[in-house]
Amino acid sequence: MQAQIETVSLPNGDIVSRLESGTVDHAAPLEPQPAARPAATPPLPAWYHQKAAAEPVRTIPVAPSSVIPYETPDDDEDKLPIEPAVMSPQTLGSDARFVRGRLVHKLLEYLPEVEQGDRRRAAETLAGHHGRELSPPARDAIINETLAIIENDAYADLFGPGSRAEVSLIA
Repeated sequence: MQAQIETVSLPNGDIVSRLESGTVDHAAPLEPQPAARPAATPPLPAWYHQKAAAEPVRTIPVAPSSVIPYETPDDDEDKLPIEPAVMSPQTLGSDARFVRGRLVHKLLEYLPEVEQGDRRRAAETLAGHHGRELSPPARDAIINETLAIIENDAYADLFGPGSRAEVSLIA
């Protein structure tokens, strides 16, 4: 039988074309096919038999809103950051621990629209206003990291003028 195009009207009123190519005889028995022989299994690589190396233990808590990585004793880069003390219940009500994260998000939201030559000055103004709780070296480190991301050619589509990398959401 040759293929035929049939015009059909659907219950919702749409008209569509349907291609019919004949019927299939479902009653005809299928002929058994010989089973394929499995391929030889390749030997396992040498690393498979070795014990995995132990993961290094982190002693510094990692949190996106933490200022700790920027606050080192005496601004000596060779020393590890001071591990924070456990927060008291009075501190938990404070928003100060989220200042770094909020500042990064503000910079990512507003800086792409600023001309590249004016971005550092704009970033310093924003950081001075939205990150005044942070030390000047901490603000500078955040500005440098954020500008490095925004000005990286690999992320030009995400952080170029007119992009929507950061948008305000209201729940």
